[in-house]
Amino acid sequence: NPSNICNELIDISKGPFITIEKASELERHRLCEGDLVIARRGEMGRCAVSENINQQAICGTGSILLRPRHFACPCYMACSIRSEYSRATLSLSSVGSTMENLSAAILGRLRVPMPPKREQLEITKRIHEVGSHYQELIGSALSAIELLSERSEEHTSELQSHSDRMPSSA
Repeated sequence: NPSNICNELIDISKGPFITIEKASELERHRLCEGDLVIARRGEMGRCAVSENINQQAICGTGSILLRPRHFACPCYMACSIRSEYSRATLSLSSVGSTMENLSAAILGRLRVPMPPKREQLEITKRIHEVGSHYQELIGSALSAIELLSERSEEHTSELQSHSDRMPSSA
């Protein structure tokens, strides 16, 4: 379910859940390690790699299950699908007037560069390094904003207390 894709991870803790009987009917949709789950509706390019997932998880109808072949690194493919180019391409190709909708055929037409697997792994590693550094910078900026806000409030209070003690010119 697309609502289970949060911060590029799959969170199945909140369901939805199906019966064991229904799950056995949907065996071919069972998630395996390294599968990509791609949202069909809403935000184009929203996807996650199936990692450390309970082997009972089933890909629902609101998502597309993509099982990369041996020459493709799942994390590289996910980064490619999340790229601005892919999001724009999928958005232009999607159907639906109220909410963008993605089909397997539309996704299949998306062109993803496929360098050798070694390069895919290196690219993915560098993307994650830059992403981690970016998150650190955001954290530092938010801390600085909070500190400046506190100091601004302190100075405002101080100025107000001084203005209350100043003689009026009447």
